[in-house]
Amino acid sequence: MSQQPVVPHGAPIHGNHNLPVHPPDRLFGRDADIASVHLALKAGTAVLLHGPAGAGKTALAAALAAGYAELPGGVLWFDTANDTIRSLLNRVARAYTLPIADLSDDTSAQTQAIHDLLQQNHPLVVLDGHLQFDAAREFVRLCASGIPLLLTHSRLVPGPWTPYNVGLLSEPDAEAMLMHLSEMPLEAELTSISQALAGHPLSIFVAARQFATGSIQPADLLSRINEIPTDETSREIGVLMTAYRLLPSTLQGMVLLLGTAFAGGASEELLSDVSNAPANVIRTAMRQLVTRGFALERAAYDQPYFAAHELVQVFAQAFLQGKQQLDTMRLRHLRGLLTFVRRYTSDSSPVNQNRLATEIDNILAASVYAAQHQQALLQELVQAVTTPAAASFVTARGFQPEFEWLSYLLQHPEAAPMGLLSVPRLEIAEVVKETPPDVTEEDTSPAQPIDIKAAELAVQGQPEALLSIEEARSLQQSAQQLAAQGNTAQAISQFSQALATYRANGDVADELEALEALATLSLQQENAEAVLTYVDQGMALAQKLDNPQREGHMLTLLGDLQAMLGHDEGAEVAYQEAINALRPTEAWLDIGVVLDKLASLYLDMGRSQDAVAMLEQTISIFDRIRRDDHLLTAYRRLGDVHARLMNWDKALTYHTQALELIRESGDSQAVLEQMKQLGQLSETSGDRDGAQSYYRQALGIAFKLQNRQLLGEALLGLGRLLMDDTPQLNRVVQLLEAANENLPGDTEIQRLLRRAKARQERLVNAGVALLDVEENLEDYAREIPEIE
Repeated sequence: MSQQPVVPHGAPIHGNHNLPVHPPDRLFGRDADIASVHLALKAGTAVLLHGPAGAGKTALAAALAAGYAELPGGVLWFDTANDTIRSLLNRVARAYTLPIADLSDDTSAQTQAIHDLLQQNHPLVVLDGHLQFDAAREFVRLCASGIPLLLTHSRLVPGPWTPYNVGLLSEPDAEAMLMHLSEMPLEAELTSISQALAGHPLSIFVAARQFATGSIQPADLLSRINEIPTDETSREIGVLMTAYRLLPSTLQGMVLLLGTAFAGGASEELLSDVSNAPANVIRTAMRQLVTRGFALERAAYDQPYFAAHELVQVFAQAFLQGKQQLDTMRLRHLRGLLTFVRRYTSDSSPVNQNRLATEIDNILAASVYAAQHQQALLQELVQAVTTPAAASFVTARGFQPEFEWLSYLLQHPEAAPMGLLSVPRLEIAEVVKETPPDVTEEDTSPAQPIDIKAAELAVQGQPEALLSIEEARSLQQSAQQLAAQGNTAQAISQFSQALATYRANGDVADELEALEALATLSLQQENAEAVLTYVDQGMALAQKLDNPQREGHMLTLLGDLQAMLGHDEGAEVAYQEAINALRPTEAWLDIGVVLDKLASLYLDMGRSQDAVAMLEQTISIFDRIRRDDHLLTAYRRLGDVHARLMNWDKALTYHTQALELIRESGDSQAVLEQMKQLGQLSETSGDRDGAQSYYRQALGIAFKLQNRQLLGEALLGLGRLLMDDTPQLNRVVQLLEAANENLPGDTEIQRLLRRAKARQERLVNAGVALLDVEENLEDYAREIPEIE
């Protein structure tokens, strides 16, 4: 009997049932979105679907792909993982069995072949996952011009595509979705839950699945959702946390297992190797998680494959990080993957090759992690994939460059975070001279340098004569005032006139200052070409003058530009070079500011631990130079990051240090707000006593300030905290009645007050003894000792 032909990895998908994400039976509130994006795709336009995590970008992409999957060209769907252009090209080449380019090969011939092939077959291309936008731009321009193409990302990033915002659902659509998925009629409590979820599709889906499975009643879920402080834990993560707590302990463990898989998902067999649970047990548990809304199931090479949504991954990893167990779980995944790989590199049968192909994304993602944290295990993994059977798999399925790259990572671990198949060349000159993509045209010719003189004339008209140095400096002072007032265009005009005078007179110090100002203002106008030109000139002048501080400023502006354009890797390099330039000058304030920018970048890239390391350095610097304004911001930001990671003790420590700085300033309202922040943190971490103490202190300050808004908010926060403390129900009613007096018409206060009074009446009628409330609320707020 002849063997079935091997289907190329990533081959065009035909039949919507074969898509990696099953199109939803019904998409609520997306009819107009589907129609608009479909028209753009039909015209051969690339479209970037952008919006918050959980908004339904991938679901919308799947719905659009369903129609293309029935056409001759089919769908090329790639779950991207920070792919470089070389990796994207090889994905397409592998799908069509074209020759694969090794790490050292020139890709120009491959690029042209892929362009021609895509033009001939005309598939829909979907890039869903972690995108490296420099690579995506290059791929669209060189290979996919005129080809329908979808990209997904959380934010709008410029490129040769049409951006399309996938927003939250309207209230009617949110209610319809909740009713449909929960199979419940629309009643007041369901309407209240829909409003609390604010139209967030994933949150609605998860909540509805809890109702449909009978895990919780709407009123109880609403109560728990409203008790989640939204300042420290996003409402979306809070909904997941609430649903997670409803699971049996075994299923909770499975959420953490799946949510920490390196590729965001895995086959049941790999999950079995990681957890040491039988495959049939894994399958049963995972399908329960699918039912509860935590996971998706699909078939990969005819094997059950389970994936966690991006937000479930964020939740699982933050939960384990907060318990200091994430590294342990990662190590389990690595060892389980090694077991799996060794099993299927024992021989080169088609079945074994299919198993390895199923987990290629996990093999690569695990290698990236191991290169940075577990190099000994990376060595073991490389050894496992260099057996004769593995070599046969690599050749047969076209993964030569990927496995060559794993060996490269052993010697160059710094390449790991820079993108799949990256072979880094980090000369800063290349970063400085990189030209940003034209976001409106398909022209691939090199951008020409800007003629500064022509640009100045275009903006301001040709000056009749150059100014004197004194006039130029006076004009520059005027420009600085205009910039401070927000009159950017006129400020640029005046700085440009001053710059021309400085150049004509050879005043290079003032010229350098003007270039920095012009680069800064051009960045505010998002004029990327002007920023690059001013930075390029400023860098050359700073190096000529041996002025590393100005050079550091220019590199910082370059990093800001790269970050604005979505060039995360370029921004990281620029900021790091800025710090290197500034360190010899001991310009500590500048260094601290750049470190703070680098921390923000790492947070956007999902590298929370790197962000923590940067913020810890900023705190040390700002404390040393006694810049309490910057130090306060750094304390708060680091506290917020630790809260996101569920490191509650550290989050409380840094927010407490922020409180001490605020107290020194004597700003009572700021002290109140920080007390509320600490109360919310304590409440989220499960320390109800600590939360009550902070809320009561905040209430005492609110009474002193006699601000009705602040007083009402403080009363509400404390009343909501004590709502489920049965003995204190009389106090809860007292707090909420006072809150209602200060903030009449607040629907949340009125809802909680009705609920508290109804419960109070039931308990009194049942003979339950409640604590008497004697002292007034001002005395109640004062009697609690302050937390040191």
